[in-house]
Amino acid sequence: MYLFKTNQFLLILLFIGTIAGQSQDEEESKTFLFGLIKLDTSSPYEEGYWVDKWFRAREFSTPITFMPIEIRFGGGFNGKISGSFASPSAGDMDNWIWYDSEEIEPFNQEMINIFGTSLDMDLMMINIPHFVTNTSWMNVLTGLNYRSSTLLNPKSIPYEEWGTNNETWNLNRKFSPSVTEYLITNTLQWQPFSWWYMNFRYGYGWASSTFYLNPDTEQIEPEPNGTGTSMAAALGIRFIIDPGKVNRFSIGVDLRHSYTKINNIIDISAAFS
Repeated sequence: MYLFKTNQFLLILLFIGTIAGQSQDEEESKTFLFGLIKLDTSSPYEEGYWVDKWFRAREFSTPITFMPIEIRFGGGFNGKISGSFASPSAGDMDNWIWYDSEEIEPFNQEMINIFGTSLDMDLMMINIPHFVTNTSWMNVLTGLNYRSSTLLNPKSIPYEEWGTNNETWNLNRKFSPSVTEYLITNTLQWQPFSWWYMNFRYGYGWASSTFYLNPDTEQIEPEPNGTGTSMAAALGIRFIIDPGKVNRFSIGVDLRHSYTKINNIIDISAAFS
């Protein structure tokens, strides 16, 4: 009788151990579709490892206190794009060009006519929060931004039709806005690792523009011209060429969106004479 009780006790212990082992395996792996798909969810790292690696790895690193210059060159579209990715088109031009009256014939453009290039520079970027609070988990730089943009293949305006509304408009010109922007810009740099970082920029300021290209001289007409406000936001990534240097250099790519409203137009009739 005593032997029977002992065996029963041992069997209970073995049964409990088996159940515990199965429960641990279930925690480390998950199955789907009645066990046909099994995913291993176990990790060799302790809990919180990836959070610390991405958000706290450089918590005590030396911040970027000053960035003298960053130069960017790129291409993009001026105006609104409609259609599909495979077949885009220049759309909603009524919100890009405003006319004095409904009698003026609208100016329709194609995708090739609104594509252009730009030169973009950030100057004298200073990490103001670091100097104020003496801490900088994320580099926040403030400075000046200069940007100029032009179109590569501008389209000729319907000058004969427009000339019926105003004689001074009856000249062959191409609509080629050349925009110059001067912004106060703020840059947020998130750097989880020593060799690359994410870059978010926002700027707001003043812009000026000329509008017409003389196809005979290939020169931009100084008048008419206009001024207005401009804002821009961009998101990008930078790769540090040599993380070990005190003065570091980086290269990268940005996606940028801007809105420029030129609403103060100076239109002198003598500009087309």
